[in-house]
Amino acid sequence: MENIGRTFDQIGKSDSGVSLQFGLDRLTERLDILTTLSVVVSNYEQLAPYEEAYDLDNNIWKDMTIFLVPRIIWKDKPSASDARKYSDLYFNQSDNSFAITPIGDLLRNFGIVGIPIGMFVIGLFLRIFYRALVEGQPPNIWRSTLYFMLLTSVSYEAFYGTILPSFVKVGFVAVVGILLVNLLAKINILPSRRFAN
Repeated sequence: MENIGRTFDQIGKSDSGVSLQFGLDRLTERLDILTTLSVVVSNYEQLAPYEEAYDLDNNIWKDMTIFLVPRIIWKDKPSASDARKYSDLYFNQSDNSFAITPIGDLLRNFGIVGIPIGMFVIGLFLRIFYRALVEGQPPNIWRSTLYFMLLTSVSYEAFYGTILPSFVKVGFVAVVGILLVNLLAKINILPSRRFAN
């Protein structure tokens, strides 16, 4: 709450023209992702034969099936969703990482049919977690925190194949963190018990 108050204070102190310009700049940056997506849409069929050479072929399946194997065990584990390789193939620029979006990744991997199915799956996951952690549940800061951490782990500018691995990693770290804070609060290591449930 204190951070929210400081944010509104800072916005109130700054020039409204500067704030508006800042907001428009960020909006323009977000809308520019449509430009990179249009490159994928217009070229994915012609570039599909070259994706194997760049190790980008079937990256969604690769990312979703091998992400649980740690690099300690599999030292040469491939990185199927490599933004630099994607940028080199689609934009002829390997020194930059262009956004792909889950929609572009689904299109590359499964064609047009894969887009609604893949986005439905993500929507279903988010809905299940919302129902389990927020909707119809008594207010609880830990469940709400976990839900919002999971929600914000879904990147709409990255590869589709990285969504599930990010979801699992963020969920695991969040649950461990919440359990640790709860444990510390119960044994009075933390200064206040108001955070414990």
